[in-house]
Amino acid sequence: MAGNPASDSAGRGEGVAGFALVAVLLFLLIVSAVITPFVLAARTDFLLSSRQYLIVRQQMLARGVAQAIARQIAGRDTVAIAELKLDSEPMRVRCGPHDLTIVAQDQAGLADLNTSPRGLLEAGFLALGFSAGDAANLADAAVAYRSPQGGGGGGANRLVPAGLKHFPFDAIEELYEFEGMAGMAPGTLRRVMTVYNRSAVIDPDAYSPALRRVLPDNPTSRHPYVSAAPLPLVYAMVSVEVVDPDLGVRGYWGGYFEFPEAEAGFKLMEPASDSVLLVNAPRALSEPFVATDECAAIVGPGVANWLANR
Repeated sequence: MAGNPASDSAGRGEGVAGFALVAVLLFLLIVSAVITPFVLAARTDFLLSSRQYLIVRQQMLARGVAQAIARQIAGRDTVAIAELKLDSEPMRVRCGPHDLTIVAQDQAGLADLNTSPRGLLEAGFLALGFSAGDAANLADAAVAYRSPQGGGGGGANRLVPAGLKHFPFDAIEELYEFEGMAGMAPGTLRRVMTVYNRSAVIDPDAYSPALRRVLPDNPTSRHPYVSAAPLPLVYAMVSVEVVDPDLGVRGYWGGYFEFPEAEAGFKLMEPASDSVLLVNAPRALSEPFVATDECAAIVGPGVANWLANR
């Protein structure tokens, strides 16, 4: 019996339509497989860029806070200086939505690698954790390292395998040339040694905790380099960490500042690498952040108000 032409035509049409649907689905799957990695990569790049923006923003805030603190010091603001202490002890303060950790150090309270007498350098190496014998040898090597050509001896040469410089230290990181110093954290060095004291004495009022453990509060026959009177505040390091607790983003900035006695204002001598002081500083993390009014005392009311709205 002859088939129904209309029925055969309808069947073929349904078959073609079904094949076309499958082809379209396959095409969409192929396109999705090609596009999806690019979409995911673009989304990842966007998220990373957003995160990086927030980090840079926090770093800029940290730099602004550090410079605001420097301005307070330059103005000889006694309240701000008393709050900061300038002895490497970290302080924590809340400024609006931001949690700040601030570490400041008057460089007159540290041992200068270029101008300190040998005994003060020895005390510095003791404060860094070396034995009395090693501290004495390292002090001899440091004096030979900075002295003109011809200074030093076999012991000093042995402790500085790369050779004695016979010229002043440019930075405390040069101590990494010395035997036994390679594993020392930069922040640990910065709380004991400096190239910004620039005198042969040290101010006991500005001792860092490490130096306070090995030096007396007054000059003695053994420690004649301890100053009997407070030294002028001429150089200080200020390091700041800014954290936004809601976003979980933090930024760091630190720098060495000069405060000329005969001039108003301050000058940035050099930036310090991010967080070198903060991440190695002993922190009392269980202590709460102090209130915003303390923030105004440290950074100034204008900056405190500005931070409260950022």
